[in-house]
Amino acid sequence: LQFLLDPILPSIGLAMLAGPPKAGKSWFCLDIAQQLTDEGHEVYYIAAEDNSRRLKERLEQKAFKFPQNLKIHAGLSQPHPVPRGKDAITYIEEIYKKHKPNCIIIDTVASVLQPTASTKNYDVTVQEYEALRQLAANLGIAILVVHHTKKQTDYTQTPIEQILGSTGISATVETLMIMQNIIGKMDRSLFVTGKDVEQDEFLLKWNGGGFDLHEDVLTAKLGGAQKEVLDYIKQNPECTQKQVVCGIKKGQGRVSKLINQLLEKNLITIKGKHYTAQ
Repeated sequence: LQFLLDPILPSIGLAMLAGPPKAGKSWFCLDIAQQLTDEGHEVYYIAAEDNSRRLKERLEQKAFKFPQNLKIHAGLSQPHPVPRGKDAITYIEEIYKKHKPNCIIIDTVASVLQPTASTKNYDVTVQEYEALRQLAANLGIAILVVHHTKKQTDYTQTPIEQILGSTGISATVETLMIMQNIIGKMDRSLFVTGKDVEQDEFLLKWNGGGFDLHEDVLTAKLGGAQKEVLDYIKQNPECTQKQVVCGIKKGQGRVSKLINQLLEKNLITIKGKHYTAQ
């Protein structure tokens, strides 16, 4: 297995980036495009819900080494809408014949699917996404589609269950990337799973004009006091709870609770009365 973007985007196949509205999915698409084109790959970005002005503003915040390697279709600045259904498959085939991209990004996937007044059932969903999956395999490229997640509810959902629409999506798409908000921060977590990738969770660190991909998502989700305790234990391995209390100048009851939270997250271990960071 080869990757275009290791370890989250295989070089061939259908991948999906899903997330809530305004989470920064389009920014992350440009981040992916930037990394791929900087490495010499060709990328075609179908930005169906963007116009040329907004895309230009975003691109000016980035420094592409090889900007000529990125081709963009700004959907809202074109006289005709992006083709849908079977016409969309033909359109993507024509893009490949002309530009030979290694990756085609479709933002959002709804722009190329057949519109419907009702929720699509499992079979229809599988048929639509299977056409895109088969196209990626036939062309030998990565097709990355952007989609939305459901509105937050009171009950807990797995990241895959958050994807809007039929379960036929997760059954057909080969690589799933689900962005999730981190309360109080511009950073995002990125849950990744699929047929050819290892299930993992990453941190997308907001840099003012996109995201940097990091692997320490658990630490990023910690509260300020939790991080303070963790940092102290990292700097003072095999320390006792009493030493932590003295070191960060917080009450023993508060420190005991914070330490238990870190133990539950498997970020620290205990041996006797001594604590060490993982």
